[in-house]
Amino acid sequence: MTDVEDKKQWLMRYRHIREKINRLNNKINTIDDKITSVCTPNYSYMPKVKISNPKGIDDYLSDKIDIEERIKSLNAKAVNIKREIFNAIDDIEDAKQAEVLECYFIDCMTMPDIADTMGYTERYVRGMYAHAIHNIAIK
Repeated sequence: MTDVEDKKQWLMRYRHIREKINRLNNKINTIDDKITSVCTPNYSYMPKVKISNPKGIDDYLSDKIDIEERIKSLNAKAVNIKREIFNAIDDIEDAKQAEVLECYFIDCMTMPDIADTMGYTERYVRGMYAHAIHNIAIK
């Protein structure tokens, strides 16, 4: 890997953890829906389809607790990684470059969104991003 690729990979750690947390939160939402459907009576007059070994509320609650523990663990990791990345970004002398990296790697914004927010063209933001990656010192 090149130095630039190593820097990007190091900076992407926080985004990856946020993606995992979002995925697990979606799983919790799905479990909540299943818990609600288990508790909601079905008034359909259609014959019931037998499901072998159906999950009950206790199973869903257990799954939810496990996922919440995973999220808690990931959040603890995320705090430390975020702090490391902030420290590296704060050492960049150019405030605009630092802002681009923070928006991209911490706020998980896209380049077009960053350009809109900062009031620059996407091409200019991509240029600042490239310079910032070159200038950042990872520890």
